[in-house]
Amino acid sequence: MSRRGLLAAALLGFAPLAALADQAVELPPVTIVGSPAVPGLGQPIDRLPQNVQQLDTGALERRGPLGAADALAGAAGGVHLGGTQENPFEPDVFFRGFESSALLGTPQGISVFADGTRVNEFLGDVVHWDLLPQDAIHSVVVIPASSALYGRNTLGGALAIQTKRGSTDPGSEVEAYGGSFGRWRAMAQTGGEHGAVDYFAMANVFREDGFRDFSRSELNQLFLSFGWRPAADLDLRATYTAVHNELRANSSTPQSLLAEDRDAVYTWPDVFRPDLHFVQLTATRSFGASLRADAAFYWRGLTVHQTNADAADMVDASTGAGPPPGVLRFVKSDETRFGGRAGFVLSRPLLGAENDLAAGTDVDRGAGDFALAERTGFIDDRRTVIPTGPASPRTDVDTSGTAVGAYLTDTFTPRPWLSLTPSVRYDHTTLSIEDRLGGSASGSHSFGRVDPSIGATLRPWSRLGFFASYGESFRAPTAIELTCSSQSAPCPLPIAFAEDPPLKKVRSRTVEVGLRAVPLTRTHATLAAFHTDLDDDILFVSSTRSAGFFRNVGTTRRQGIEALLGGGVHGVDWFVNYSYTRPTFETSEDLPSPAGENRVKPGDVLPGIPDHLLRAGFDTPVAFDVRFGLDVTYTGRQFLRTDEANQRPPLDPYVVVDARVEWRRGPLVVFARAENLFDAKYETAGSQGANVFAGGRVERFVSPGAPLGGWFGLRLEL
Repeated sequence: MSRRGLLAAALLGFAPLAALADQAVELPPVTIVGSPAVPGLGQPIDRLPQNVQQLDTGALERRGPLGAADALAGAAGGVHLGGTQENPFEPDVFFRGFESSALLGTPQGISVFADGTRVNEFLGDVVHWDLLPQDAIHSVVVIPASSALYGRNTLGGALAIQTKRGSTDPGSEVEAYGGSFGRWRAMAQTGGEHGAVDYFAMANVFREDGFRDFSRSELNQLFLSFGWRPAADLDLRATYTAVHNELRANSSTPQSLLAEDRDAVYTWPDVFRPDLHFVQLTATRSFGASLRADAAFYWRGLTVHQTNADAADMVDASTGAGPPPGVLRFVKSDETRFGGRAGFVLSRPLLGAENDLAAGTDVDRGAGDFALAERTGFIDDRRTVIPTGPASPRTDVDTSGTAVGAYLTDTFTPRPWLSLTPSVRYDHTTLSIEDRLGGSASGSHSFGRVDPSIGATLRPWSRLGFFASYGESFRAPTAIELTCSSQSAPCPLPIAFAEDPPLKKVRSRTVEVGLRAVPLTRTHATLAAFHTDLDDDILFVSSTRSAGFFRNVGTTRRQGIEALLGGGVHGVDWFVNYSYTRPTFETSEDLPSPAGENRVKPGDVLPGIPDHLLRAGFDTPVAFDVRFGLDVTYTGRQFLRTDEANQRPPLDPYVVVDARVEWRRGPLVVFARAENLFDAKYETAGSQGANVFAGGRVERFVSPGAPLGGWFGLRLEL
């Protein structure tokens, strides 16, 4: 859809709503307590010039989600989960055509903050969603678009997570459930206040065998929060997160193999074991009614052990009488990050009108060791890679880097119905790489940029408001991308380092227009159109199914429409969220592919991103203290990864229906839920590659969605 088409569609949506009756309706505020590091959100939502979504604890927990990403997808409009790694706790999260993934090497376009601290990891800027305990989350704010406010690598948007504390989530809760796929979990949390002190603690243990072969997952999560208010104008807080998980991520499987057995995996083992310790200290001080300042310090240590099995890229050897050749890769990474931030919000009239000024700075320092070794072998009848050769080191590097940023934003309200928000941010990132194997991957890199943004909101009626914004941002190449950018020396997943050509930073420009309305009492509606252009976008180009390289491409574009509608009356809560996204190449490119020629022309659609996403649901009381809920999700087609030229049929659209029921009697809650109620057969991600079990024939590799499953549990709320 062209830029003119998007604008016309948005204006057509505005017209019928402009005639709404003028009735005073107060829109909810969006408040990020003590976190100017995610600035500009201390405003009522109708003053924010983007389609901001605020999700509270109730919205996030309504579906009984598996984790933070699952909760986000169920509650936020326009968010889609892909399954490249085929583990429910390590999904690919898509929003507006941009991705946030745990897969090392995925071009990241979404920033994630926890209590104001960026949690994208140092190596690869990835987000490990299993390291964000969902039961410790109090709220999530989804801030879309390129914006100068949220720092480097924020191309498609930012997620601002606020964790629970005793003052916001008092009480105790114990929950246990079990059911399909050998899944069970036990969780306990408690929080409260005693005078100037507040506390919160949460522990979660989860186990499942999975719905596919060799897909067991184990989660062990702990979150602690301690707050102290020694004075009315001073708030001190410390949080600690510890996670020890073991996840099986079996990746995609040839479609011909799944036709015989949808539980089958291509090769095994694929194991991911992260250990996290994350400490954060924050202080917020108010100086009268007009000035608030905060400061924070954090330390984050992450160790990952990973085992990845795959078929050897040289498939010709598999055509003989012997078993197919395989390779077993062992990865160990140690990352340590620490840093801090400081900022203030000043609310003081300017030219006789309301004005809120926010400014601040942040510093992040990271260091990481990355080692990869390989053992060759063969693949047995159970598709397990049996190593026979000695361990051969492929990569052993030491990396370090520093990111410094400063921002200034102002929300000026010259009239009660008009707000203007200009902003500017400067970021500078340095990165050094030392190759300890004596190779040529060593080097130093530096990237910096000043990014502006400006927005306006217009509220001619109390039940109708308009917004528009323009923002710029940039993404610096990661260490993974900088050392894996040579077509002549592709890197095996999960990425080896080598001497490669330099990469350029990615620059984004986003325009967004929209409206917010209250068409009926206790309902809310939002319609938004967005358009983002990226210059020198970085993509991972697959030369084989399990190897490839990064490269800059000329220009890519993401544009689309979002429509959100919801409300509640007489105990019935309902919503309908729809988004259309069209991500395209805007320049011609010649990209290698396992399937052969892959000549991209302007207008070709970027793969892996569904075009249409529609989600609707409701919760309603039934009788005898029983509530029933139903969610329906339609996910549109998506082209295969490695088919950037759109030469092959895309993955089919699919519909999934989930249902839940709960009965309350005093503090006791008995609940049951079913997912994929009609047992739909669908795939969440797909690519192309050579199948060694079919003589090296190139075919589709797809990630099957979960079949029908049901669970039953008890919860005690005290």
